[in-house]
Amino acid sequence: MKILVPLDGSRLADGILAHARRMGRWAGVEMHLLTVLDAQRGSQADREEAFAEARRHLASCAELLASDGIETKTFVVEGDPAAQILHHLERDAYDLVAMTTHGRSGLSRWVRGSVAERVLRHAPVPLLLANPRGLVKPDDSVRFGKILVPLDGSKRSAAVLDRVLPFALDSESTLVLVHVDTPWHPGVHPVPEVARRHAQQRAEAALDDVRCEVEERGVKKTVVLGRYGEDEAREILAAVEEEEPDLVAMSTHGRSGLDRFRFGSVAEKVLRDVRAPLFLDPTSWRTRKEP
Repeated sequence: MKILVPLDGSRLADGILAHARRMGRWAGVEMHLLTVLDAQRGSQADREEAFAEARRHLASCAELLASDGIETKTFVVEGDPAAQILHHLERDAYDLVAMTTHGRSGLSRWVRGSVAERVLRHAPVPLLLANPRGLVKPDDSVRFGKILVPLDGSKRSAAVLDRVLPFALDSESTLVLVHVDTPWHPGVHPVPEVARRHAQQRAEAALDDVRCEVEERGVKKTVVLGRYGEDEAREILAAVEEEEPDLVAMSTHGRSGLDRFRFGSVAEKVLRDVRAPLFLDPTSWRTRKEP
């Protein structure tokens, strides 16, 4: 597995390294640390100093990863951050991008046209994203003890499981499968109180095949959780608060087959406030087609 980790030298951006180290438990993992500098930065002396500072910082990060036996390479380039990240993805065979949604400024970058959104829209590989609420605490385990996966019952949404099952099996994770009913879903009772009572039963029916599949593939413990509400993202976030997972995994495509990661979508809303790293896969839906 080869992972690209964009860093800007800030502590917030470096927070993704703890999650990347979790991914680095597998033999043969290689991490490429990338810093993109502003090409318009001051004088030549200023640019040289910026390059030197970036190289020093990446060297210290590489040393930390090396202590875990993770092979690393470092790159410092100039230009537009999103464009340079995508350029690296195009020129090498990466399996994952790991990055935070906040960086040097401390302000949320998850807005239209931001680095993270631009990378997600065009990346040919999955992304591991984390906001400041989802960064690992110093005493957290390197294993993913619990992984929460929101599903809508479609094969497209379930395709992300093919990506996260290796992590779940390695960590002997509990897999929490979450299904959210909304008033607009077919078959949902029109009376909210009744629909809420039926949510768990409907979830178990909708996700039974998925639960059986992951258990056949080696997952020891699965939990199916049904919720009801008008806002899917809000219900997913509530499930995260209750279950306290170490990772949330979602496909960016669902029942409709359309890209869900548009501005204001479920995934974008979840990413903004989720208290766990978020694994988003814009590609895995292609491996499972609806009948």
